[in-house]
Amino acid sequence: MAENNTSKVSSLFTADEVACGLKAMDRAECVGLLAKRLEKRKLVGDAESVVRAVMEREELGATVVAPGLAVPHARMEGQERIVIAVATSREGIRFTDGADGAVNLVVMIITGAQAPGAYLKVLSAVVRAFADPSVIEKVARIDTAEGVWEFFDKGAGVLPAFVTAKDMMNPHLLTLKNTDTLAKAIDVFCRHRVARVAILDSDGEFVGIVGEEEILKLSLPEYILWLDDLKPILQFEPFGQTLKDEHVTRLAEIMSPDFVTVSEDAPAIQVARELMLGKVREVFVTRGKKLIGTIRLHDLLQRVFRG
Repeated sequence: MAENNTSKVSSLFTADEVACGLKAMDRAECVGLLAKRLEKRKLVGDAESVVRAVMEREELGATVVAPGLAVPHARMEGQERIVIAVATSREGIRFTDGADGAVNLVVMIITGAQAPGAYLKVLSAVVRAFADPSVIEKVARIDTAEGVWEFFDKGAGVLPAFVTAKDMMNPHLLTLKNTDTLAKAIDVFCRHRVARVAILDSDGEFVGIVGEEEILKLSLPEYILWLDDLKPILQFEPFGQTLKDEHVTRLAEIMSPDFVTVSEDAPAIQVARELMLGKVREVFVTRGKKLIGTIRLHDLLQRVFRG
């Protein structure tokens, strides 16, 4: 084995913690097999506790982080250091239902209960290393545990100095164009049950947001906010004009420029700071003027406190 480099994921496991070429199995079987390997190597307290902790975390949301790649994990009281176990399978390990539920590479991470940063660094390194699905397939075809470990050691998985906004963001964006109509925006709100949508211009640059609040403000005259007695306007139909104009009103006319952005390489602690300072529940992650993801307050809390 090559000399350990603590900046690599490979420094956190050995070939003995690699289960190579597994047959088709389900998530619980795979987690149990890896937990027993860690127990045998005296890297965790006992396998049953590990399986229980990992499966409880899976109940919060499956940890399939990319096509073909799952990163199950748990934070455990009394676990003194971060440990990793790896499994590969050409046949596929069923992690979730659906077409994308089977994975070929599993990287299981066990760390102490009070060490969220350590887990997030490893997750970031793994996701970056295997962003290309063809790399996952390549690793799944390696015949030996030593070969899998060596693949990691040759650079697949370099631990970052700190967790960034890109590591924590949701890259699945819901956007509209500034030339789209209000009618299209309302359809998106109703169909996807979102509170706001990012607006892009003709060059794909992020220029504004439209939220449910903008639509409500468009429909209601401002003076209604200052009335103590609403009886005189009970027969008022505030949404009639909006419905009449929804197919001609462009989002450029009503979008708001009030949103908070962070660059993709901003430290995670800066994201938390912006959420607090801006008193918002979502920040937008940008690369230059391009929008590449979002981080909701819910996402941040889940990553930090539950992984």
